[in-house]
Amino acid sequence: MSLSKFQYLRISVIDACNLRCKFCNPEGSFRRREKYYILPHDIGRIIEFFTYLGAHKVRITGGEPLLRSDIVEIIKTVASFEDIRDIALTTNGMLLKRYIEELKMAGLMRVNVSLSSLNPERFKQLTSGDLNRVIDGIDFALRLNMPVKINVVAYGEELIGELDNFIGFISKRDLILRFIEYMPVCSNLYNRDKFVRSEFVENILISKYRFETRNIQNQMVDRIYFRSDLKGKIGFIKPVSRQFCDICNKVRINCYGELRPCLFSTQKINVLKLIKDYDFERSEEILTNFVQKNNRTPELKRLIKADHLPETRLFEIGG
Repeated sequence: MSLSKFQYLRISVIDACNLRCKFCNPEGSFRRREKYYILPHDIGRIIEFFTYLGAHKVRITGGEPLLRSDIVEIIKTVASFEDIRDIALTTNGMLLKRYIEELKMAGLMRVNVSLSSLNPERFKQLTSGDLNRVIDGIDFALRLNMPVKINVVAYGEELIGELDNFIGFISKRDLILRFIEYMPVCSNLYNRDKFVRSEFVENILISKYRFETRNIQNQMVDRIYFRSDLKGKIGFIKPVSRQFCDICNKVRINCYGELRPCLFSTQKINVLKLIKDYDFERSEEILTNFVQKNNRTPELKRLIKADHLPETRLFEIGG
């Protein structure tokens, strides 16, 4: 396996989060060990190595990356590399309005915002957060002409009752809203009863809401749902019902500089230490051997039915 296929570098810069989402962090863990986190210059060194391997896209994730006091400096560091052509950030949106202008000036090109519900009470129940703060941040980002994608975890059939709300939300906002299948990523706290198959929602959009579809060239979202009277569009990410491990091009680095070959792998290797100890050529050889040995395709449908799930916590590695 050549590392050149991994052109998309995802760096989790913090394993703390200020929300307690039922589908991600149901225990409500709020770690904040900032003195141990990789620093901007460490991130720069990691990016230098992966651009040497062919990476050209970086996404900053968490936890909640906007909890990092140096998040603007981190984005500036990423933007300093000419080979990086796409710089994105994933956030829960609670602090987005405060930082988005500075982040754009620093070089941020796109932002993904998690938005599990448009019902204030359900949003608070699912996340412990303030829906109005998140929407204010989204709208401010759009006013700055920042491209925005909305990530909606399809958690529970209560989602179907909210489709009117989501369609209303995209009616006057030029953005893409993606429904994402609920993955078994919070260890044995995964609630199997809350899984909603994408095909179920897609059929409702077509039959009840008269959406049209258009195929697109995208590794994760194979088609877009649209209506001529709406500014926004809808897509679906189906990691369970249509796994796309065979086309995965992501490298995931956690906030301690460690690489995990997959969301569902417990194996890791400290890339930061590796490239401090060896030159890039030798580091590539060691990392290639590690990935070849540990990169296994998880059977998500089987995992959902299993008694014991892997020790995977999404808020620690950033999706």
